[in-house]
Amino acid sequence: NAPASGRSGYGMITGLPSGAALIALHGGFGASTNVRAQFLVDAFAGLGSFTILDPGGIANKFSWPKVVLTQPSSAVNKFVFLTSSLSTAGTNEDSAFMNIGTSLSSSSFTGYKLINAAQAETYALARGADGRIGISYIVDEVRFPADYGSVFYMESTDNGTTFSTPLKIFSADFNTDSLGGLRGISMLYQGNSPKVTFETIKQTRNSTYIGGAPNNIRFWSSSLPGSDPNRSIIIADSNNVPYAPMVGSNDVEAPVCRPSIGQSSDGADLFIAFMAQNEAQGGTDSSSYTDIYLTASGNGGASWKRPFIITPTSPRMDWAYVSVSKINDKSGNTDYINMTMQRDTVPGSHVNTDNPGTNAKPFFVRVSYPSPIGINPVNTIAEDYSLMQNYPNPFNPVTNIRFSLPKISNVTLKVYSAEGKEVAVLVNNEIVNAGTKEVSFNASNLASGVYFYTITAGDFRETKKMLLLK
Repeated sequence: NAPASGRSGYGMITGLPSGAALIALHGGFGASTNVRAQFLVDAFAGLGSFTILDPGGIANKFSWPKVVLTQPSSAVNKFVFLTSSLSTAGTNEDSAFMNIGTSLSSSSFTGYKLINAAQAETYALARGADGRIGISYIVDEVRFPADYGSVFYMESTDNGTTFSTPLKIFSADFNTDSLGGLRGISMLYQGNSPKVTFETIKQTRNSTYIGGAPNNIRFWSSSLPGSDPNRSIIIADSNNVPYAPMVGSNDVEAPVCRPSIGQSSDGADLFIAFMAQNEAQGGTDSSSYTDIYLTASGNGGASWKRPFIITPTSPRMDWAYVSVSKINDKSGNTDYINMTMQRDTVPGSHVNTDNPGTNAKPFFVRVSYPSPIGINPVNTIAEDYSLMQNYPNPFNPVTNIRFSLPKISNVTLKVYSAEGKEVAVLVNNEIVNAGTKEVSFNASNLASGVYFYTITAGDFRETKKMLLLK
């Protein structure tokens, strides 16, 4: 049974080893009506009889909870969670906090500790295969002005009791492009490799952001080449997503924003979905409509497919606040990406406005997508565009194709028969960073003979011949 009274919002659900649900939210259940982070634990899977775990706290101080279970279940620390204040922007109360639950049957917590993140959706956490816990966050402006807008990552190997020294994974520079982290950030572990995606938005040091200016969504992992804080790569911006400024009512949004990351059940593929503003406008305040785009990677995030829209554009609806399942099912070579998102008949965010026309509802969306082919980095530096001879050649049935890019490019790599028929698409208009890359081609379903492979990267185009002998 749910609590008989009280109010709640911003729920997040995860599963206990028993299959029972652990729900985090901020609400005012129990004797105190203070809005604060609370947790509901089901007695067993599917029963719907919940115990309230309450870490307490003053009104609006500890809200927007995000939680991750520890491993193993016998650990003293049962779950780690982050919260932040609901106070006015620009005050010293705009901070985030970490706490640890030590019981799943009673309200037992270690107590809140301040972390360097800002408020609202500026932090994420996840657990690795071996139980390590990672936290990524965007820095608070008032308390840490020197690093405002920068993004950090830290990790615990003792179930959250202690964390490593925070590592700066993105450095905001207000002397150049003024792009910095603001709201959207999401992370998971692929095995024990952290994967973080976040938005960077043009802004000033007084917490004023420019929602109409071009911005980007980035991806970071310790597995990427290079060094921090310059290791992250751009996966979405006006070069691969139709650009439209954010106008009208909104909830701290930009042309591309609020990314969410998930992976396939076999751990091979990554997916990132995000919001994108659309030039179509409507309503009394002429707000932007938003769409949801999706991109995928088959090589741990080293390269990403060109983002594509997954929400219908007719009839015109407003699609926003996508959340991708951390684990998504897979059948053969097809991934099924499971997401929730909000749909409204009117554009814009009306959470803080009185718009009688709004009809916002949550939706579950499931997208099938061919498992992406991985592009493996060989070298991070290349002086010119080039397509190299495949090796081995002749081959049976697998060969490797290398190419070089002097700068980040949209790449297409296709294989054709001797008659000119397209028989394989190895890279489909994918964003690929500079350097020398390699793609594996499996021709087990093709007959012996001569084939041609063609690369297109910007204005560069080249074709080479290869021989399949079975």
